[in-house]
Amino acid sequence: MKQMTSLTVSALAVLALGACSEGGEVIKATDTTPTQETGENTLASVKDSIEAAPDTTTVSVDPAAANIDPFSGVYQAELRESAKESLNAAEYTEARLESSIDQTEQFLRDNASQIDGEGYEPGLRCAAHFDVASKNGALQAHEAQNYAKEVLGASAFSYEVAVVPNGSEDEREAALNEYRKQTYRNYFLVRDSMMEGADGEAHLAQAEACYEDLGLVMAAPEPTAEDVEDQTTTPAEG
Repeated sequence: MKQMTSLTVSALAVLALGACSEGGEVIKATDTTPTQETGENTLASVKDSIEAAPDTTTVSVDPAAANIDPFSGVYQAELRESAKESLNAAEYTEARLESSIDQTEQFLRDNASQIDGEGYEPGLRCAAHFDVASKNGALQAHEAQNYAKEVLGASAFSYEVAVVPNGSEDEREAALNEYRKQTYRNYFLVRDSMMEGADGEAHLAQAEACYEDLGLVMAAPEPTAEDVEDQTTTPAEG
C-alpha cells in the first residue's frame, strides 16, 4: 500500500505540473476531463492505470518446455543425436507418422513376437500429451518430462527386454539400437502431430487419464507461487 501511495502521489504531481500553461496560468482539470496540455491523461485515467488488475489471460510457459526429452538419461546421447538427425531430415506429415509407426510395429512382430505391441503407439501418445501440455503452460517442464518418461517406461521402454531375446549379444545390440532410433523418431512425430492449436489443459487432462490407465499414480502437484503466498498470509486457525 505504501508503494501504491507513492506512485499515486508521483503521478498526480506530474499532472499538476502539466496543468500549467506556458504563461504560468494554472489550468484546472477535473477527474474526467482531459486538458489540452495533458492530452488524454486525466486524474481518473492515471488512477485507473495504476489500480488496474494485472492481466491474467496470458498463459505462462516454462521456457524449459522447449527442450523436453523423455529419452534423456535412458538412451545414450550419441543414439539420440543420430535419431534426431534422421528426424530432422524431413518435415512432419501424417503419412510419415503412420508409415513410421507401422514400421516399428512390424519390427516388434518380427523381433519380439512374444509380447503384445498394441500399447506401443498409445504409450507414445500418452507421453506426448504431457510434453504438449507443458509447452502450452499447463505443467512445469521437469514434471512433464518425468511423467512422460514414466509412461514410456511402462510401454515402449518395457518392450526392450523382449527384443531378440535369444540372439547373440551383437544381434541383440543391433536390434535394440534400431528399435530405439525408431521409437525416438516416432515419439517426436507423434508430439508434432498434436502441436497445432493445442490446448494445454485439455492435453493435461488426457495425459492424466492415460497415465492412470497404465496403473501409474500421479504425484501431488507442486505448489505454485500463489499457493505459497496464500499459506504465508493466511492466519492460523485456533
